[in-house]
Amino acid sequence: MGDGDNAGSGLAQYSDAAEVNSTARLGAVFNFGNEKNVQSRVGVSFISTEQACQNVNSQIPADTTLETLKTQTKDAWNAQVFSKVTTTNADVAKLQLLYSSLYHMHLIPTNKTGENPMWESSEPYYDDTFTLWDLVCTLKQIFGDTLC
Repeated sequence: MGDGDNAGSGLAQYSDAAEVNSTARLGAVFNFGNEKNVQSRVGVSFISTEQACQNVNSQIPADTTLETLKTQTKDAWNAQVFSKVTTTNADVAKLQLLYSSLYHMHLIPTNKTGENPMWESSEPYYDDTFTLWDLVCTLKQIFGDTLC
């Protein structure tokens, strides 16, 4: 692992210690040699390494297969998003726009409950790095307004 400088000119090397503290931006470079199949689970937390491990273990348990994860994801999208939308339009381009717009609408905001590094709380906390203008444009595309 290494930290990238803000100019993006390279990575500094860290030791092979299990944990490293740094205030710099952090990145990682992996080399899997000739291995053709690599599986990975990634946990993210703004709080701690332990919280990142808890997050990944609660969201994607270690024994979860890729097929199971794909099935669960498809089922969740069908139940929580696509089942609430009906259309009689058969135009492939418009359907692609509809489904792409629905997908992008559900990316933001991100549920970061329990992940605010500034305070501890179990209250719902949603955040994102994008403006809501993206959401407005997506909704306008779905409903035919082309102001964006």
